[in-house]
Amino acid sequence: MGGGIGQSRLCMLMIGCCHIGEVQVSLWDQDTVAACEAAGITADMDYSAICDALKVEFTEISIDGVTGAGITWDASGEPNKEPKAVVIEGGVYVAPEGGEAAAESASAEPAAESASTSEAA
Repeated sequence: MGGGIGQSRLCMLMIGCCHIGEVQVSLWDQDTVAACEAAGITADMDYSAICDALKVEFTEISIDGVTGAGITWDASGEPNKEPKAVVIEGGVYVAPEGGEAAAESASAEPAAESASTSEAA
């Protein structure tokens, strides 16, 4: 089966969520935490208000993850990144045959993205 990010995005579509954090638990990097703080996100906000606030803040940050480097977002909330696939072999993220290898250890799960046996973005 495909990677966790695709499954999470499907769940987002099915229940009408704006942010992957509503359907997935992950560690967030400092840029994401700072964007939420700058947007004034609070636990009592509804998902639509959170989404609108984050669309503004996320245009100001860039994140590196397992399935992409220099990921940015446009004003609509759409991510901009080059597609990248990874496979976990021996606890290390590696590129499928013919691809560029990822240098991260599978034991240190990247922020805002979930690890799986095979993940394509």
